[in-house]
Amino acid sequence: MVNEKAVLEIGQSGRDTIFGLYLKWNSHCSEALARSEDKLFSKIAKPFKRYHVKIGKCVGNDDKIWTFEMNTDNTKVPIVLLHGFGAGMAFWALNLETLGEYHPIYAFDILGLARSSRPIFSNDPHKIEEEFVMSIEKWREAMNFEKIILVAHSWGGFLSTSYALKYSKHLEHLILVDPWGLDDEPDMADFPLWKLSAAYGVRLLEGCFSVVRAFGPLGTWLIKNVRPDILQKYNSIVDQSVMCEYIYHCVNNNNPTGEQAFHRMTRVGPWPINPIGERMKNLDDNLPLTFLYGSRSWTSKTYGYILKECRGENSYTKVKIIANAGHHIYSDNPEDFHDAVLEACKTLKSNRNN
Repeated sequence: MVNEKAVLEIGQSGRDTIFGLYLKWNSHCSEALARSEDKLFSKIAKPFKRYHVKIGKCVGNDDKIWTFEMNTDNTKVPIVLLHGFGAGMAFWALNLETLGEYHPIYAFDILGLARSSRPIFSNDPHKIEEEFVMSIEKWREAMNFEKIILVAHSWGGFLSTSYALKYSKHLEHLILVDPWGLDDEPDMADFPLWKLSAAYGVRLLEGCFSVVRAFGPLGTWLIKNVRPDILQKYNSIVDQSVMCEYIYHCVNNNNPTGEQAFHRMTRVGPWPINPIGERMKNLDDNLPLTFLYGSRSWTSKTYGYILKECRGENSYTKVKIIANAGHHIYSDNPEDFHDAVLEACKTLKSNRNN
C-alpha cells in the first residue's frame, strides 16, 4: 500500500528539485493548457464560447471535441478552422475575430490533440485516416450544420481533403492552407545524412515530440530555443512564454494518442504513407477548392497547380501565393490571409448568383 504521508514528504522536500518540478509538471498539464489557451484568447473583444462537443462512440467510446464559436447569430455558412499537427485551435487566435466579423466562426481541436479526447487509434495508417475523417463528420452532425466552409492548415488540410472525398455534399468550399501530405516521398538520396539520421531517430522515439516529453519540465526551454519563429508570431497578443507553454502542454496533456496516430501515417521523415495528391483528382467537380501557399514555405505547391489544370471546366479552383509568409500563413501574414479567405467566400457567392 502506498504511504501517502511519505509521498507528501517527498513532494515537500523535493519541491525545489528537478524531481519536484517533474511531479508538478506531470500532474498539471491539463490546467496549464487551459490557462495558456485563456491567455491567447484574452485579447478577443467579441463574445465567444468554448465547450466540449460530444460525438459519442467514434474512435473511443465517449469522444469529445473541444470547440470554439463566435458570431453564431450570423446566418451565413459557417467557417470552420482546422489546425495542423502539434497544435490546437488557439493557433488561430490572430484570425478568429476578423473572420468572425463576416461569418459564424468555429474552430476545434482535432481528436487526440490539445483539449479534445485522447482515444487509442488504429495501428493501420489507412484506418487511422478513416477514424479522423469520421471524427470530423461526427462533429459536423453534432453541430447540426448542413454546409460548412472548411479552412484547414497543413496536416489538417490532409484530413480535410480526405473528408471532402467522402462528404463533399456538406462542404460549401474547401480552403487548404499550405496543405501537408499531397506529394509522394522524395528521393532520400537528395537529403543530407544528418537529416536522415534525425528522421530515423524520430521514428524510433515513436513521435516528433517525444524529445520534448523527455525533457520534462525543461521542455518549455527546448521549444523556446528550437521554434522561436512560431512564438514570435503572437507577440502582438501575448508574451512568448504563453505560446511556448501552450505548445508544450498541447504536447504533454494526457496520452499523446493523436501524435502517435500521425506518426503511424508517415514514413521516415515528414511524408505520408498514403499521399492524397493523386486522390484529390477524384474530388467532386462541384466542390469549390482554394489553395493558399506561403511564398517562403517548404510545402510543395505542385498539386495546387495540377488540380487547377485537371479539374472540370466548370470547377472553381484557385491557387494563391501569400507574400511574406512561410508555412504558418495565418500568423505570418494574417491580413493577407484574411483577405484571401474572405475573397474565396465572396467569389463563390457571386459565381452562384451569376
